[in-house]
Amino acid sequence: MRRTHIKPDNTSFLAVLTACSHAGLQDEGLEYFNLMRNDDFLELPQMEHYATIVDLFGRAGNLHEAEAFINSMPIEPGLSVYKAILSSCQVHGNKEIALRSVKKILELCPNDPATYVLLSNVLETGGYWDDASKVRKLMCDSGVRKTPGYSWI
Repeated sequence: MRRTHIKPDNTSFLAVLTACSHAGLQDEGLEYFNLMRNDDFLELPQMEHYATIVDLFGRAGNLHEAEAFINSMPIEPGLSVYKAILSSCQVHGNKEIALRSVKKILELCPNDPATYVLLSNVLETGGYWDDASKVRKLMCDSGVRKTPGYSWI
């Protein structure tokens, strides 16, 4: 795009960062993200770009780096950022970071059923069956309900 003098927009960068995340190209993804942050001619990263970088770290199993990245963000982390790290905690079985992330998610959106389900799954993956059961009970007691999946087919 540089050779053809086409200025990429935030959507282009989001697609590239997502591709890097899914392909396991952490160094390349960070390079593109830093280009967004440091090039005066490009738009600054938005929340979805930060969430994608958290996902990039998380998919690579670098949960502590993901958490440090969140703590150093120049904008207030949003729901998508915390859900990205929580999802990675489920894959990699990190209870401690999951609990810290859930606390932040519940501050932002206390009635989000996905948060309870993801936390319960993290706990089950780690063998904390009683704790997982308590999370599901808390979800029921709070009146939080997961919308059942459906298909148009």
